[in-house]
Amino acid sequence: MELRQLFEQGLATHRAGRLDQAEKLYRQILRADAASFPALHMLGFLKAQQGKYDDAIAFLNKAVRKNPADPAALAHYAHALMAAQRFGDALTAYDRLLALQPSHFEAHYNRGVILSQQQKYAEALAALDQALALQPKAAAVHFNRGVVLAELERHREALESYDQVLALEPTYAPALANRAMVALSLCDWNRVAQISA
Repeated sequence: MELRQLFEQGLATHRAGRLDQAEKLYRQILRADAASFPALHMLGFLKAQQGKYDDAIAFLNKAVRKNPADPAALAHYAHALMAAQRFGDALTAYDRLLALQPSHFEAHYNRGVILSQQQKYAEALAALDQALALQPKAAAVHFNRGVVLAELERHREALESYDQVLALEPTYAPALANRAMVALSLCDWNRVAQISA
């Protein structure tokens, strides 16, 4: 069977959730052609799905070196780096992705999350604002903006962000808790009473 057919078979089993079988097919392709970009990319993606991030990073790094302008491979590589908590490398990969696709929502959002974890709050806010411009109704972005604004001691704006989250998703428990904390820090007793109720 030629490699293209093997790859299509691998993709079909992968989509069907038969990851072990898909992995065997991808590895069979790589034994015949160690530099096969599609097999490297999809095997790396599969390994990330299994939570085996070191393996995922190794395959995806090879895929990205083989084809640096492929946004899907770069996105999967950046996600795997982020999941492995290699935040510096993940930021670099997201920056490369944004150079190719400036309106890539997840790249802006994940940059914001990483920068927030690194306590680079002003940069985190800028990244989250860019994500929000692309998807104004993304509750998770509003939530993370609230967290960052509270860290910047911009409590009134943080409160507005949590209000936005709860307008979109009324049962978003972390936003309920954080909103109460921000209202307390503002000594906004009316809001505290409303939230308590």
